[in-house]
Amino acid sequence: MRTSDHPFYIQLYPTLSCNLSCGFCFNRNLKPTQDINVIDFKKIVSVLSELEIPFIDILGGEPTLHPDLMKLVDLTNQYGLRTNISSNGNNVNALKTLSEKYDRDSVRIGISINSSKLSDNLHHYILTYKPVIKSIFDRSGMIPESCQPYVGLPGIDYFLLYMDVLDHDDLKNIVSFYDYHRKLNEIKSINNGVNGVYCSGFIPDKEHYP
Repeated sequence: MRTSDHPFYIQLYPTLSCNLSCGFCFNRNLKPTQDINVIDFKKIVSVLSELEIPFIDILGGEPTLHPDLMKLVDLTNQYGLRTNISSNGNNVNALKTLSEKYDRDSVRIGISINSSKLSDNLHHYILTYKPVIKSIFDRSGMIPESCQPYVGLPGIDYFLLYMDVLDHDDLKNIVSFYDYHRKLNEIKSINNGVNGVYCSGFIPDKEHYP
């Protein structure tokens, strides 16, 4: 039986390789490392299964750049883990292959969209397979124009992320958490298809510490 001292999910970074260089990426300053191999990945997934941890979140880098991503996802499913994959959406063919092989209850794709324009291939993929869409909240205080057509569509969840600050230069690109949270609630009051992602430590525990 799963016990409370085990986490509900883990994040795993099988590769740190990426085909973009986003200024807001929280892994942008990490040194390149060797991709995880299938054998070691299987050991990790086996332990997670034994601990009855039900979810695994695969990030990067860009996960679709891992040469054995399909084998890794096959293993998570073999061991009964529901899988989230966070992608930048550049490798539409790989995402399409995953979406056609697994239903959304087994493998859920999340795509980070922060550019002003999407490729036709990615647009059609989103409309067909309805991945999770997420973008970074910046000083504009708005949902990126490229994301707006998909927000509120049935089957598509949209998340507006509060940006992580890694160094002093990041301070010029962010707003205070108070302003983010206020604006997020304004957007949610207009469109209930919008969700926020942020560290829960930013919200005071008013129940225990009024």
